[in-house]
Amino acid sequence: MGLTTIASDRLKLHILRLEDAQALFSYASDKEVAAFTSWTAHQDIAASKAFIQHTIDRHQEEPGTLHLVWAILPKGERDIIGTISFNQDSPSSGHIDYALGRKYWGQGLVTEAVKALVPWVFAKYPQIQNLKSGCLSDNIGSVRVLEKAGFQVQEKYTKKRGGKFGGQLLETTTFALSRNTWASASRSQD
Repeated sequence: MGLTTIASDRLKLHILRLEDAQALFSYASDKEVAAFTSWTAHQDIAASKAFIQHTIDRHQEEPGTLHLVWAILPKGERDIIGTISFNQDSPSSGHIDYALGRKYWGQGLVTEAVKALVPWVFAKYPQIQNLKSGCLSDNIGSVRVLEKAGFQVQEKYTKKRGGKFGGQLLETTTFALSRNTWASASRSQD
């Protein structure tokens, strides 16, 4: 795993590692954190270790098959407070997902992590032209993160969600950010 860390004003992102399991469990075991995710709240530290091992096993830095998961760490702190990932979906597109411990909600930290990751992806992988993300529409915090990070609503759709949602009919909002839109917005902020 040759990736370096990604830094922002308040955060450092490092590739998720097994040493992060206890801190990950502390927020991934929170039912409110897991409420809007595809995963259920972790019941024990073994579940957090298994999740991390799964991300390590899937880790891929080769263009075309990128699968990268970073831990979100406040600068000067030892424990991670969330995760953010980038997965390549096609030769020219990928998607970003994230989760954050509840005590850190509403502080702009995930927005800052997304804003740090986007230019890193576009700089390191010039073939990537479009980034996507999405969330359940009721997840207002996540909707705001993506809007503040420059993503634009692409579509809203309702469908039955299986797994932990037990077939509930739920609305999802998908977002996108193109390299051109991002570059234009970056130039206008300079």
